[in-house]
Formats: sequence, structure tokens, C-alpha cells
Amino acid sequence: MKALEEKIVSWYLADHDQPMTFEDCYNAWFREEKEHYVSNQTIVRYKQDIDRFFLSKEKDTVFYHTAMRDFTESMVHTFIMDHLHEDRLCREAVKDLFRILRETFGYAWRKRIIDENPCARLSLSQYTRQSYPSRLTGRKETISAEEWQLISAQMARDQAAGLMTAFAAELLSLTGMRPGEAAGLKWENIDTEDFFIVNTRKYDPLNNMYYDGDVKNKRPRWFPLTEDIKDLLRRTRAAEEEKNTLSEYVFSDENGALTTGKISSYIKNKCRQLGLSHEYCSYSIRKTVNSVTKACGTTTLVASSILGHTPEVNERYYTKDVAKSDERARAAEFMNLGKWAKTKEKSRSTQINTFLGENVTA
Repeated sequence: MKALEEKIVSWYLADHDQPMTFEDCYNAWFREEKEHYVSNQTIVRYKQDIDRFFLSKEKDTVFYHTAMRDFTESMVHTFIMDHLHEDRLCREAVKDLFRILRETFGYAWRKRIIDENPCARLSLSQYTRQSYPSRLTGRKETISAEEWQLISAQMARDQAAGLMTAFAAELLSLTGMRPGEAAGLKWENIDTEDFFIVNTRKYDPLNNMYYDGDVKNKRPRWFPLTEDIKDLLRRTRAAEEEKNTLSEYVFSDENGALTTGKISSYIKNKCRQLGLSHEYCSYSIRKTVNSVTKACGTTTLVASSILGHTPEVNERYYTKDVAKSDERARAAEFMNLGKWAKTKEKSRSTQINTFLGENVTA
């Protein structure tokens, strides 16, 4: 494959009437990337990004078919800025667009297709700081205690009816696990005092199949087996034995091991069924579990280790305010610098009077 790629590049570099275009270089880079590093999920995502950023508008198609040697830094900058503001790109979308540009031009420069990389002096940060809020921004990210009581009650009813996704959702609420991690959990991963989160069920869209893959960031982790989790696992096994659906996976129904999608959509469906004002998802559970844990005094290091991400990610994306309304009201009483100053002054006067009184008595 590499020898063929080199021949293609050499052919284009020779004196031919048709020079290599952005499309040609992107495809050459992607062939190299796909051969060594890319999963089928990523292949599909890249195709979607190409359709979105380079084939949806006429001017984008012109950019896509432009000869690599004709690009300038100004052209690339303008292309990014046009997409950024016309399409109101969020931070993640800007990163997706910039990655394709950076990798394609970087590949062309490394292969000596171009003498200068027009993307070299452009930085991602100059565009992400101009990005627009995601459509999910502002959406309520954590579940209130009152809402969870409603969801939990419905979950119990679903478990009594033998709905296995309700058992899996309860495990998410007890651990903050990702849906794929719950789907990939096997009975052999469970010990007497801990269970090992090592697999995640992933979907291969090209072959339309699920498979066991590494957990995110390739960081397997142990989770303490609490009494609540032990009770859940006992009930889960009993339900599966009754339905004759017991398998190597902890959560199975008549169709086999539960898929990530089934577990992930359960909470959304319950929110609709209960008529809640917000449509929560499995990551709402994950963020709520983390935030409640942090509010109880758990350190960021421990919380992030249990949930399987870095302390920086924990603080930036997963730690939210989960205080109840009365707690927030009490906190608001303290958010008054006038009262704070008067309290301080009163305390100081009391201390002085006490001091003076003690000295007069002496």
C-alpha cells in the first residue's frame, strides 16, 4: 500500500496537466491513516465531516477541488472563518474541521507535494475562542433529586416487568459508568469485593455489528462492589434466570447481550414517558453521580479515577452544581457583601467590647 501511495504522489509531482487537489491529498492521507490507526466508527465520522464541510455548498466544493499548490494561508483562514460564522460552528465542530485541514496540508508538505504548509501558522485556539455555543449548551445537565425519584420509581416498575435495560440503567446510577461499559460487563469481571471495567460494547457501522473493544482512553479500572451493587447484581441474575436469558454478559435479554444504544436510550425514553421538562441521557446520570460524589467531599483525583477520566476532564465537564433549592437559597444569603461586611464589623466590635470588658473587670 505504501509503495503504491508513493507512486501516486510521484506521478502527480511529475509534469502532468492535472496537479494534486485537496481531495487527492485528503484521500491519500486518509488511506494511510485508515491502514494503521482508524476504526470503522472513525471512517464513518470522517466521511460525514467531508460531506458537511466540503461537499454541501458550491464554494466548499471549489475549495475541495483546488490544486494544493494554489492554496495560501489567507484562503484557508477565510474558509474556516466562513464556516465558523455561517454555520455557527460549536467548539467540537471547529476542531473537526481544523483537524482535516491540518492533517491534509501536513501530509502534502511531508510528501513534498507543496513547498509551504498554508496551515502551519494557523492555530486551533484562534478559531475555537470564536465558536458558538453547542445546541446542548444551556440544557440541564444534571438530574434533580425530585426528578430522579420519579425516574427511579419507574425503573423499579420496569424491573418488576422484566425489562433488562432498567437493571442496566440502575447500575449507571450507582457507578456513573458509560453505557458501553455496562453493556460490555461480563460476570467473569466481577470479584467478591470489586468488579473490573475492562470492555466496552462498540458498534461497527460498516459491518453493522457490535463487538467488545477497549474502554475509553484504554484505562481499565476496578470499581468497589458496594452492597447496593451486590443487591442489583443478584436481582439481575434472578430476572435473567427466570427469563432464560442468562449469558456471559451481565445484562442480556431475549435478543442477547444488551447493546449500548438500548441502555443509552432508556433514560431518554423514561423522561418522555414521565413527561419531565428535560430529556436527560446516560451522560446526565454520569455527570450527576460525579457531582453528587464531589459535593459529598470526594476529591477530584478519586472521583476521576473511579469514573475513568483525568482530573482535568472531571473538573471541566463533569462537576456541576447539584445543590437543592433550599441549599442554594441558604448559599445566596451569604452572597451578599454588604451583609458579609456588617457581620465582620459586628464580630470585630464584639471582640473589642469583650476585650475592654475583661480589662475593666481586671
